[in-house]
Amino acid sequence: MRSFLLKARVGSLVCSKLFWVVVVALAIRLTICPFTGQTYDIVAWYNAAWRTVDGGENVYQPEVWRVSGTFCYPAAWLYVISLMYFLWEKTPFYGGEIVQIEQVRPALPFIKNYWIVFFFKIPLIIADFAVGYLLYKIASEHWSGRELLVLSLWLFNPFVLIVDAWGHFDVISAFFSLLACYALTKRRYILSAVALGFGITFKMFPLILLPLLAVYAYKVAGLRGLFKYLAVVAAVLLVVNAPYLIWDYHSFLWAILSMPYTGWTEEGFWGYCIWHVVKHVTWLMGVAVAKFPFSETLALALLATTAIHLWRYPDPEPRGVYRGALAVVLAFYAVNRIVTTQYMLWFLPFLLIDVLVFGRSWLFLTIPTALVFSYFVFVESFFFRSLLTPVYQFHGTAIEHFYESWDYAAYYHSQDWEEYRAMGLTGLLFAGFCITYIYHILRRGKEVVEE
Repeated sequence: MRSFLLKARVGSLVCSKLFWVVVVALAIRLTICPFTGQTYDIVAWYNAAWRTVDGGENVYQPEVWRVSGTFCYPAAWLYVISLMYFLWEKTPFYGGEIVQIEQVRPALPFIKNYWIVFFFKIPLIIADFAVGYLLYKIASEHWSGRELLVLSLWLFNPFVLIVDAWGHFDVISAFFSLLACYALTKRRYILSAVALGFGITFKMFPLILLPLLAVYAYKVAGLRGLFKYLAVVAAVLLVVNAPYLIWDYHSFLWAILSMPYTGWTEEGFWGYCIWHVVKHVTWLMGVAVAKFPFSETLALALLATTAIHLWRYPDPEPRGVYRGALAVVLAFYAVNRIVTTQYMLWFLPFLLIDVLVFGRSWLFLTIPTALVFSYFVFVESFFFRSLLTPVYQFHGTAIEHFYESWDYAAYYHSQDWEEYRAMGLTGLLFAGFCITYIYHILRRGKEVVEE
């Protein structure tokens, strides 16, 4: 009888749509992840991991990263890639080398081993499905019947798949940010603080949600709850990063706080941000845009959005918490001078909840998708060139012809002004979308609460 019931349950599971959504989504990831990767990031993970595991070095110290490449993230991701590297060493697939593609200017590194690329991406695949599970659970609690749609639009979303292929780890922090918000809606503010702390220990962007969630924790548990929330977040950060704080706190803090704003990637404006337009306008006016107070403007925008949202949504009910997180991230997009494709994973879970669970117009989902997708298809062809490099890693001459055909060097040095103007246009439209969306979220606040 038990055997019959077990077979019936297995048969029912196999026939379910949920089963096939998960299986197909996993199959896609297992197919693309070993053979794709943004080579600079993958090589940075490789260098940091082997220097940590085999060399016992501190990759945050200048004498190390000047040789191996910069690593400017908190310690959690370093622990994860070091573990993946250690496990890879124990397999028969260990080996390979880093090779510079000298035909490309500047020389582009890549790794002659598909397996380490795949090992680095295993945590990303796990995080993908963890976010999907939370979205499914949230949808089932608030709009039964849309769970599968929300899950599918996450697991098969082109941005999620592309960032997986890229090899960046924003999805891990996105999971912890979503978990922090979900726990707070359940009045579990300690769990929320732990989740937010872990999110920050991977990548620092969840820090922008701290004021919003801390105030909601105060609404849940009073002044003691607020202090506990802040203390738990701080404790998680200290414990996770403690080995490197003890080892060399100055190098560690400089690496994660200062180095990102002194390296080449942060000197100007990157991705679809409004500052491409501002730069041209200020240049015409004879004003140096570099003197503009970027950090102060960003802080003001984030705090103002948080304060107005808390006024409009004073209670930590689900709609207010999720929409508050969405509004804060949109404010970051609108004002920050660097917004790249992997950043889309920050707001995508909250966007899916707002549109599919709480009934926002589908335009708010389709417009940013069209804007950003058109950007990296028609403007940032560099993304696809770099992403496909590992496919060609055993065919050196093919790489040379591949890059020459796409005029890689011209793009890399930002000499193509048509592309630069297109980046400015995309940035202007995307910033306009973010501001419009924030307005709609805040304008509807009182009406939603009164309902």
